[in-house]
Amino acid sequence: MSLNTRKPLPEIEAELIKFGIDNYITTGDIRLFYRLASALPPGSQILEIGTNRGRSTRIFAMAAPDCNIVTVDKFDLWDNSLSQPENIRRLIMDSSEVAGRLLGGYDLIFIDGDHLRDGVLSDINNCIPLLSEKGIVIFHDYTGSWPGVAEAVNLYLSTGVEFERIETVEDEKDTVCFAMRRPQ
Repeated sequence: MSLNTRKPLPEIEAELIKFGIDNYITTGDIRLFYRLASALPPGSQILEIGTNRGRSTRIFAMAAPDCNIVTVDKFDLWDNSLSQPENIRRLIMDSSEVAGRLLGGYDLIFIDGDHLRDGVLSDINNCIPLLSEKGIVIFHDYTGSWPGVAEAVNLYLSTGVEFERIETVEDEKDTVCFAMRRPQ
């Protein structure tokens, strides 16, 4: 894959289906990730907390091959049956170490790590300072099935921080993505 060629959404969906979309990524998720990542200008930075097998990471890489992606997970569960695009840097470490190891300026941050309230709050507190001025944050599993995620996000937003909701994606599996950005 050329780093300067963005794959169209149908190709991304077909590639992931070929290897089997697991229960953690839905078609709605793919479309949201693609739309937000492909809109980023070249050279933008994406941070992902919670790599798991690397499916969402690859969506970001295929939608935004001219962006730099850092993905963090304390477990090395990367699915080696899929290629690893060159614009991905994988860090095997606890997300609590992110703030001390990475510089800021991330234009898109995807949080899908710990799903317990305190873990999500930790990810928020460690990652939001790394967000660029016009950056977007996506929270995965903002749903009744994972009450800790919604509780942490709502608690954070109740503190009066300046963010606006830009999209919520729901589907038949009750997996929800909640995307927000700093006011424009």
